[in-house]
Amino acid sequence: MDELQLINYRETSKFNSWVEQYTNNPQTRGNATKSAIIAYNYDPIRQYNLASVVGSKNIRKYKILAITYLDLQGLGFGYLMKIGIEKMIEGDFDDWLNMMDLLGYR
Repeated sequence: MDELQLINYRETSKFNSWVEQYTNNPQTRGNATKSAIIAYNYDPIRQYNLASVVGSKNIRKYKILAITYLDLQGLGFGYLMKIGIEKMIEGDFDDWLNMMDLLGYR
């Protein structure tokens, strides 16, 4: 991962609003475009393509920020795999799979 890329990514209030829509709103969860329409107050018809581009960029930003944060906290990919293996042994790892999906590992 390019170090300069990380420096250019920063959280903004609109990006944080997008993350909230993308992760928590049942009507927009997992849909980057719909999340951007709400978070950035775009017109859903006239600005749909713009929302699509912004949503796509935000997904990349979200994944890079999430992975970087986890790495800084000592929760890198190896540690996440250890959690997954423990969950498999316990017989329940749906939450772990969902987290790995959000981080782009699956």
